Amino acid sequence: METEMEIELAAMNGEGRAARRNSTLLAMHDLFPPANVVRSGFLNSPFPVARDGSPIPLMPGIIVPSANSEEDPAPRSDVQDLEAGATGGGVPKKRLRKVMVLIMATIVEALLWGFVFSFGLFQNQYAAEGVFVAREVEISMIFIAAVGFMYGSGAVFEVLFTRFPVVLKVCSRCGLPVAAIGLFLASRSTEAWQFILTQGLFYGIGAAMQYYSAYSHISDWYSDNKGFAFGMMLAGSGIGGVVIPLIIGPILKNQGSTKALSVWAIVLILPTPVNWFYLKPRNWNSAPASPQPLDWSFLKSKVFWVYQGANIIQSAGYFLPGIYVATFAQALGLSAWEGISLTAILNICGSFSSLAIGKLSDIRDVPNIVIASMAAQSVSVLLVWGLADNMAHLSVFVIIYGLVAGGFTSIYSGMAREIRRDCPNMSDTWMMGILSSGRGIGPILCSITTLTLFSSNPEDTIKEGYGSPYEGFVLFSGTMALLGVAVVSLAKWKRWI
Repeated sequence: METEMEIELAAMNGEGRAARRNSTLLAMHDLFPPANVVRSGFLNSPFPVARDGSPIPLMPGIIVPSANSEEDPAPRSDVQDLEAGATGGGVPKKRLRKVMVLIMATIVEALLWGFVFSFGLFQNQYAAEGVFVAREVEISMIFIAAVGFMYGSGAVFEVLFTRFPVVLKVCSRCGLPVAAIGLFLASRSTEAWQFILTQGLFYGIGAAMQYYSAYSHISDWYSDNKGFAFGMMLAGSGIGGVVIPLIIGPILKNQGSTKALSVWAIVLILPTPVNWFYLKPRNWNSAPASPQPLDWSFLKSKVFWVYQGANIIQSAGYFLPGIYVATFAQALGLSAWEGISLTAILNICGSFSSLAIGKLSDIRDVPNIVIASMAAQSVSVLLVWGLADNMAHLSVFVIIYGLVAGGFTSIYSGMAREIRRDCPNMSDTWMMGILSSGRGIGPILCSITTLTLFSSNPEDTIKEGYGSPYEGFVLFSGTMALLGVAVVSLAKWKRWI
């Protein structure tokens, strides 16, 4: 019989041979991993594991640590790796992609919204050319149609992007060309209804397609400092509102509206290839293949209704100064170039406002920002615009108005954050789409106001805002801002927000 010592020696020899065999197998697995094995370097583990993280048994008696054990942290997804790279923890190229997305979104904002906010120049030109017989207020319906659709369609596009991700890809790639086609058709138009359909509605459709797809991409790339990122993007409209009048103004004056519309249609086409390359989400394939449900719980939130009400009220009076400041200046006896300068100043101040208010919405109390913005807006309209009678006074007005009111939409990310406290399952883009749609109601109210309060064309010269055909605009714009202050202040006093 074998002694106990001999048995122990035999066992030790067997374990040694098994250990050598297992060491060889480990080396072979490391050099030639099977198709269903993830290389060990990906999981920071010296042992082969399956793609689901479970250990692959090699030989009896060997225990392979799990990929999810304390010694081996869980594997990171491709999206997580890409986000880490985009925020500075990975490949610099990915960080560059994140920056380029914001740059392209800002350029898109400048081209599309900057053109819209320069509409006052076209309004003057259309009236001067007499290319179609229409009152000045009817010409302004072109602007109302474009802005109304661009804002009002926000919720619709966010629903489509959420439920049918392919729509996001189509809008991201086709928005600029559709807007360009609208302007090209407008350059061939001769009657008021044709301009409203082409430069107004058709352009608005293409601009909204591109604008809301860019909005979605910014939300996808920037999880932190989202308010500043949106503020940077929205500042593009102010930058465009400065540059575009300097480009379009001389063309309108020397060659007419037809040439100006054709030139800007070409300008919109030029950045399209670059836009296709950069303005996209982190991963097209990460979008869900099946339609996703939408959260409608915000309809029961007092916070939502307070902010949406203030948003609609503010927008109802916000657009009037931008539309009519150039024609108001000419009615005072100022030159067309001075009217262009006022429009440019208003827009550049709006770009600074977008950056500042967007950053404040990330770090400060949102209700206080809303109240301060609308209160200053009301004061600037009622006291400065209403009493303005020369270039200096109008310059002061557009500077103040642009700084305090021009960046109001940058508060949307802060509003969405506040609303999500009541509705934690809502996405930021869905909520901001709803807020944008609410802002689209403003231009509708603005159009009704224009037709009602501006009953006749302005006189050749006026003395100031009060006592002129523009008095109704001054009172309506300033009063609506005051009403918004009252709504938010009451809600804060009642502790609804």
